[in-house]
Amino acid sequence: MGCVGPTQTIIGQFNGMTRIDVNPGFARQTIVGCAGSRLVVADLTGIHRDPNNPYKADAFSGHHSDIFRPEIYDLIAGFVFGA
Repeated sequence: MGCVGPTQTIIGQFNGMTRIDVNPGFARQTIVGCAGSRLVVADLTGIHRDPNNPYKADAFSGHHSDIFRPEIYDLIAGFVFGA
């Protein structure tokens, strides 16, 4: 989705969206309220702005190297395995 998220048209096609803010310390229990949602947008801005984040954006991969942060793992695991 990139840094701007879905358009209002896309949100309408999914009958709304649920937004999750992923900040330092995020845990998968946060996504429990998303169970019935068809469109979930996870905003990673808090992780990217974390001054303690060792994974800095670079010209090759942008912020994609932050996949190893525990918060990102918990986000993915929460959807794959359930919260």
